[in-house]
Amino acid sequence: MKAKSKISLVLTAAILILGSCSTISGNKSSSKAENLPMFEEGGGRDDMTMAILRPTGQGLSSDEEKYLGIIQGALYNDVSKFSAIKLFDSMNENAIKEQQRLSLSGDYSEQGYIRIGELTNSQYLLTSMLTKTGTTYTLNLSVTDVESGIRLADFYKANIKLREIINSTVSRAAVASILPQLKVKLTDAGREALGKEYSAEELEAQNALALSYEASMSGNLISALIYSYEASDADKNSLAARNQAANTFKMMGGTGTAIKEDIKQQSYWKNNLISFEQFYRDHPPFELYYTSVPVQKGDIDYDTGMVTWEFTVGLRHKKVRTMENVLNDILRQLSKTNSRRNHWGFDNWPVISAESTKANQMINNLFRDYSTFNITASLYNNEDEPIGTVSFVMYGQLILVSNNRIKAVSTQERKMIITVHGNLSTDDMQIRIDSINGVNADLSNANNYIRNTGVGKMPLRSLATIPAKQVLVPLLPEEIERQHREVARRQEKEDNWHSKKLEKRSNINIAALYNMQVNDLEHAFTAEGGFGFGYRNFALDFKAVLPVHPILDMFNSKKSDLIYGFGIASGYSFVWKYALLGIEGGLTYYIDDNTKSTSFIPTLEAKFDLIPAQRGFSFRFGYKLEFGNPEENGFNRWYFGPERSSSISNTLRVVGSPMFGIVIW
Repeated sequence: MKAKSKISLVLTAAILILGSCSTISGNKSSSKAENLPMFEEGGGRDDMTMAILRPTGQGLSSDEEKYLGIIQGALYNDVSKFSAIKLFDSMNENAIKEQQRLSLSGDYSEQGYIRIGELTNSQYLLTSMLTKTGTTYTLNLSVTDVESGIRLADFYKANIKLREIINSTVSRAAVASILPQLKVKLTDAGREALGKEYSAEELEAQNALALSYEASMSGNLISALIYSYEASDADKNSLAARNQAANTFKMMGGTGTAIKEDIKQQSYWKNNLISFEQFYRDHPPFELYYTSVPVQKGDIDYDTGMVTWEFTVGLRHKKVRTMENVLNDILRQLSKTNSRRNHWGFDNWPVISAESTKANQMINNLFRDYSTFNITASLYNNEDEPIGTVSFVMYGQLILVSNNRIKAVSTQERKMIITVHGNLSTDDMQIRIDSINGVNADLSNANNYIRNTGVGKMPLRSLATIPAKQVLVPLLPEEIERQHREVARRQEKEDNWHSKKLEKRSNINIAALYNMQVNDLEHAFTAEGGFGFGYRNFALDFKAVLPVHPILDMFNSKKSDLIYGFGIASGYSFVWKYALLGIEGGLTYYIDDNTKSTSFIPTLEAKFDLIPAQRGFSFRFGYKLEFGNPEENGFNRWYFGPERSSSISNTLRVVGSPMFGIVIW
């Protein structure tokens, strides 16, 4: 009876997942096509047919049963990738369902192993047991010939940490051990690849798929669907994930068709919609990344012996796309109920929670509130002992917009520090996340609560898609501090302005300009005078311009008419407590009574005023450029003649004049 009971237990666990196995093995050809040969030609044991059964568990809680699916999935992936062994492919679904029914009653003889072999078309069975003792685990694994009962390979490992199960390190070690025992001849590339850890994407896809199978078996179809989408999103080539999603939809459709009574259909959909809401309350669609290798920040404090280590941590919201896809697929299925969706009270879902009643309409808090993640991280030495810990918060928020699109924002990056005594520092130290909202980090990965991954370089940031006015997440402490610094900086600048009497200013001025290209002094000088205003960096000046030589000609009784102009200029002033440096552009309108012509002349000038008392008398030094076409009119022909100006082009010349003046503020 003991042997019979044992076989019945193995069969029960095995049959429950056989329907899923064919989808896992669907990755086999794809994996091999994408990699270098993992085994020698003719040495992959393509003559073997094997079924990898779900491990049995001993001492596991109901929540820990999911680890069995993770182990099975990892074994399938690696045996498929590193050998040519033909893995189980379900050819007779009805027979498997019948065998599942029989397994529940324990109706098995000693021929049970042979019966599984017949159902799975397999010569060999890989069976295993995961036992929990205290806080560690033991994995016992063997490969058995179905007909003879001879054990061909085995693997045993004790004191396994949960992290080794979650990251499939122990599963890969098992495959590395049993394949040579099964006479599989690995290549050097195969042995090297088996010695490496899974990538973060492979682990995410593998764990999500295992959780999807678990949810299917427990009847939680919405969770199964979401996990299958997450697996597909993590591994775009996963045929297993696509098949699992398709099978889940079939199960949802089948259940809906079978239930004829309207009230039962309403209850069925209500439960599914609530399951979607509850899933994302329990599994927010955010992922946590952090740099696992700390970087020393600053110098050692030799007085205290303390050393500060820095790492980067941030949330990403890539999973929001998966959440959106699942939501829209559910809505498409729900739309097939036609007008009954409205009759059942789901016409405003998911804006209105499915937990609402007609008398009590509740806004879905998935898209109303922000989520807070309280995180603890530690610095571990090379003996895997924590030597320093830091706690911090991060935030995420979702909103629902038109066309059932989901927008998100999350804390993208924080620089965190851990300060420890230098005596505790060792080589090869690592940062690890310990917990998220009180959930152990390894369990968080296993349960797909918030996946946390150590990386060498932070991945690209997730774009914040929520408009700034709708962002509810609080500011981080460093952001508040940065704002305070910015406010203080602005206040200091404001105070500095108010300490300068030149903040608001006005003046009258007079200056002489000297054209150094003119040999005749009488024709070289121009007088300029006017008044100006300024506020902070802005300046505005009005001026009158008077070339000197027509005035001298009049005094010397030479027949001459005046040449004069009026100008305006504005620009930017660098303002100090006792000085200004201004750069201004403007326009001067000249009137020449001699040639009866007028001209608008563009100007550009720089001027420097030194004002020792911030008020009163000061000197001005500057330089002025005037631009014009010498062929435009009579005034231009004289003013921009070759003896007075420099050529820029055939139609443009410039007059350059240093200036010296007096300003009264």
